[in-house]
Amino acid sequence: MYLYNRTRPVALALLMFSLAHLGSPPQVAAQKERSVLISEFLADNEEGLPDASGEHHDWIELHNPGTIPVNLRGYFLTDTPEDLDRWRFPELILPPRGYAIVFATGVEPGEPAAETRLHASFRLRSDGEYLALVAPDGVTVLSEFSPGFPRQFEDVSYGQDALGREGYYIEPTPGEPNGAGVIGFLDSPAFSVERGCYEEPFTLELSSSDPLATIRFTTDGSAPAGPNDGTPYRGPIEITGTTTVRAASFHEGHEPSDVMTHTYVFLSQVVNQSNTPPGYPSSWSGRPADYEMDPEVVGGDDLFNGVYRESIVDDLKDIPTLSITMDRDDLFGARGIYLNSQSEGVGWERPASVELFDPSGEEEGFQVNCGIRIQGGSSRSPNFPKHSFRLLFKRDYGPGKLRYPLFESEPEGANATDEFDTVVLRAFFNNSWTHWHWYQNPRAQYLRDQFIRDSQLAMGQPSAHGRFVHVYLNGLYWGFYNLHERPAASFMAAYGDGEREDYDVQNVTTAVDGNLSNWNRMMSIANSGVSSAAGYARIRELLDVDNLIDYMLLNFYLGNDDWDGHNWYAGSKREGGGGYQFFCWDSELIISRHQNNPPPPQPDLDIILNRDRTGLSNNNKPSRLYTALRANPEFRLRFADRVRKHFYNGGALSTDKVLGRWLARRDQVWRAVVAESARWGDFRRDVLQGSGSRDQYDLFHRNQHYVAYQDWLLNTYFPRRRNIYLAQLARRDLVSELPPPELEPHGGTIPPDGRGLEVSMSVGAGTIYFTTDGSDPRLEGGVVSGSATRYREPLNLPATTTLKTRVLRRGTWSALTEAQYTADISPLRITELMYHPRPGEDDDGHDSDDYEFVELWNSGKAPLDLSGVKLAGGIRFDFSAGAVTSLQPGEHVVLVEDIEAFAARYDLARILVAGEYSGNLSNGSEVFTLLDSSGAETLRISYSDTWYPQTDGNGRSLQLDDLLAEGEDLRSAGAWRPSSVDDGTPGYADPGIAEGGLQLPGDLNQDGSMDISDSIALLGHLFLGSPARLPCQEGTIDDPANISLLDVNGDNSLNLTDAIHSLAYLFMGGAPPVPGTECMPIPGCPEACAGEGL
Repeated sequence: MYLYNRTRPVALALLMFSLAHLGSPPQVAAQKERSVLISEFLADNEEGLPDASGEHHDWIELHNPGTIPVNLRGYFLTDTPEDLDRWRFPELILPPRGYAIVFATGVEPGEPAAETRLHASFRLRSDGEYLALVAPDGVTVLSEFSPGFPRQFEDVSYGQDALGREGYYIEPTPGEPNGAGVIGFLDSPAFSVERGCYEEPFTLELSSSDPLATIRFTTDGSAPAGPNDGTPYRGPIEITGTTTVRAASFHEGHEPSDVMTHTYVFLSQVVNQSNTPPGYPSSWSGRPADYEMDPEVVGGDDLFNGVYRESIVDDLKDIPTLSITMDRDDLFGARGIYLNSQSEGVGWERPASVELFDPSGEEEGFQVNCGIRIQGGSSRSPNFPKHSFRLLFKRDYGPGKLRYPLFESEPEGANATDEFDTVVLRAFFNNSWTHWHWYQNPRAQYLRDQFIRDSQLAMGQPSAHGRFVHVYLNGLYWGFYNLHERPAASFMAAYGDGEREDYDVQNVTTAVDGNLSNWNRMMSIANSGVSSAAGYARIRELLDVDNLIDYMLLNFYLGNDDWDGHNWYAGSKREGGGGYQFFCWDSELIISRHQNNPPPPQPDLDIILNRDRTGLSNNNKPSRLYTALRANPEFRLRFADRVRKHFYNGGALSTDKVLGRWLARRDQVWRAVVAESARWGDFRRDVLQGSGSRDQYDLFHRNQHYVAYQDWLLNTYFPRRRNIYLAQLARRDLVSELPPPELEPHGGTIPPDGRGLEVSMSVGAGTIYFTTDGSDPRLEGGVVSGSATRYREPLNLPATTTLKTRVLRRGTWSALTEAQYTADISPLRITELMYHPRPGEDDDGHDSDDYEFVELWNSGKAPLDLSGVKLAGGIRFDFSAGAVTSLQPGEHVVLVEDIEAFAARYDLARILVAGEYSGNLSNGSEVFTLLDSSGAETLRISYSDTWYPQTDGNGRSLQLDDLLAEGEDLRSAGAWRPSSVDDGTPGYADPGIAEGGLQLPGDLNQDGSMDISDSIALLGHLFLGSPARLPCQEGTIDDPANISLLDVNGDNSLNLTDAIHSLAYLFMGGAPPVPGTECMPIPGCPEACAGEGL
């Protein structure tokens, strides 16, 4: 009897498993013969078909397969079976074999868009819903997707072919016949070992979530893009040295998976990297190739008494690794980009995989498929061995954007975006050990370009964020690089407003986005004279004057010797923007000079120290604008204001701040420079001489050459340069002769005790005028502003205040003194995150992401002034522009992604909402920061969807459990927990959560393990009613606790697919249970876990 009962469910399990994967008859959309039908739709339109206004809305395609025209007037479209007449068609003749497109925008009847174009009064949900075309009687369904269409994907359409078979269309065809669709999409293979740095050999296993999929893999850099590429995976792979493994899944009728790449670096092998790696050419464009890690630096018989040999492994782990993997011929073949480095444009773009991983484990990293090109100007020369790259994130290769917080943890990175169309890998050209000019090599610091961009950011201006990484090409170490943004139109849109199409951007005088019309107008105004008030007003319509001043100030200060005839970017929003802005770019010749005459080093260093570029004036360049504007007295005073702001009172260019910024970056690369020396330090001496003779080059290394120039910078250049430079500006009449007021204190934090902060002002001669509303106490033309107050006694500042003050003496104004006094917001806590909400109802017209929110709480005993407080990073919000600028003790405030969606789910009457943030919370992981009004970071938050399955699309929010957590603790799972109720508790405290019994995911029969008996029991419950009761809560299939325990495939429901998932995991190497394989507490379940995990 026991054998019979056990055998029957086993047979049932195997039968169900087979049926689910052997395929099923094609699904046919319900319709009447030759009637109009819904032939295709797109429910997640990001970059596809736009409507007449250029907006990318979801769309629905109707097709008339018949031989006579059909008037659609009176027909209906609906997204809910309970409301079949939801949206009524106006007069529209659909010709035989014709097509019509309806945009699903949610425009209500009577609104202008609905009257003039086909815009349905509902939107499509990408997570699936009902969709139907209904006859004029409002009852007869002519064509439908019922009970609902499946989950949809970005810019992928869904529909039916001529035979009525449903499927996805990778290339949508609105207004045209559908081609062959696919049944579904395959996930990329799972790798049993994560990418990273390793010391010992290991065994790698690959698996697919589809048990019937075939996995193909390569280890030579090529992509297994087709079902016959590479090697079929049949068993574990032995990894014994540095290896790049690329793998993809294939299953007939399905879209192949993306190619997944994992790089495994064995640093002991990297240290001994040979100059003759198998399969690589011995020459590059007729010059000798160089692959070697120099044994004179890190070998067994090195020249430095083992100093670098003993540290090199840790040096290679000190900064993150970026691995580029691609077909070897695309790099070094006859049409390879490295051997054709001077070839440019899209024709010289090749597919590649890029991985970022951190050997320290502190950073999550990513892998993405993208395009790659050689980047740069002179550095493209085949006489230069180490080329720069540009990575382009396009749908041709993978996702249309890289979505990852690349720069948020870097200096000046708090406001960095986490979405990128492109990034640059700068190899370092000028002032590098590989440069062909012998007098540049000893000046190598590998910091200059990043440092000037950091400084521009510190001055409050936009600039390209960056970081440093070790780079590997197909597993070969290639040196360390500077990874940074490119200030093109997408960059400007990310840090401004609008879309990339709204911006004009140029690299010097060549348009890279948009056009030069506004630039030419601006230059024409400058050349016609701007000394008058009218001329100054005209040019400011097209120019961000403060940005230009800061840009010129910075480049002059650092003696940029290879600019502005080239090496700069400029951009502007074409209409309604703030005018042209300028971006530091390719500034490797700051604190340097092009030539070395006279040859002795000390006079050359004196020339660099005293370099004066303030007289620069090049036609059609930024310096031409600067020269023309110097004729205007308002501009000269504004220039003096910016000098005062940046060079005094701890400003961005004060000596202490400059030294701190330089040293922060120097510390980042200190160890990486050792690896660079081993890889490239001997190139000019031993491989390919440059402009000098061999004896003019050396084996360059850190503790001699790098340190020597560093010492001069730290002890001479930076301490002395400020005063030298200010004297240069004074000779150009660009600093104020009249001393401005001194403030005591100059900026600071206002205590939270409610007593305010006392501030006094002083000056030797003249009358002090000040404002506290952020305006200038002086109006243009020299009149005292109506908002200004004459200073007579110390001020008491009760809240966040920007204090601006000048001295007026005998009709002459001093430069502006400006200071920020910031309310203490240390009691402000981020207490709840709904980063991956559950889907909405079928008819609410919102995607699940629309229900995101962030909750903040005043944990203190006094009101908090939120003026100027911001969220930055993956989401962005400025409380100054929001509906809430103060927060009472114990009060919660909520920021939302979409206020309309939020109001549909939550009671707005009881929730304080400050507004909608920009960006969105990643469903995977995210980093964002809380900044006070001075821009200082007060909190840094991160999370991961791996912490708690309940919060990853399963209804619960992530709530701060440890309200006293600080620093790193705020970025760990231990400080957070799932909310006690579905949808979280935005705006009020969570009532608490029961601890729950310890359970092993998938353990239905409660024996402390997950095996075939649990799959059999689930099938028995589903199809035989035995067992009748599941182990948690009320024992039903809909109980949240039972779903948390038994939903092993993570689709938020219990059904046949969970049994299949378990069987595939147990017997076919499939993916493990989504909730994990470790014991975990599940509220509503008893204690049943017998061990540490599977």
